[in-house]
Amino acid sequence: MSRPRRASSRPRCIFLIGPGGTGKSSTGPLLAAIISATFVDLDLEVCDRIMDIPRLVETLGYAAYCEANAEVAEQLVEVGGLDPTQHWDDATDPLVRMP
Repeated sequence: MSRPRRASSRPRCIFLIGPGGTGKSSTGPLLAAIISATFVDLDLEVCDRIMDIPRLVETLGYAAYCEANAEVAEQLVEVGGLDPTQHWDDATDPLVRMP
């Protein structure tokens, strides 16, 4: 089965979003390997670029953490040339089909 063509030539990206502790950081690298993509953990990027998340929340508050998260995510998308609006339209693709 061939993969659907993407309208964009930008790199493919998938965002795993969910509550802490649900396995995004464990599942992400596995999914990235399957689709030959690079895995980026946003929490680690925030820690590297700004400060440790618990300290950030404690020092500046949760709203500042949310803003920092959004800012770093935007930087990653921009620098990586990613297109977060691109998606596959083929519901038969086993990588995007929900059981």
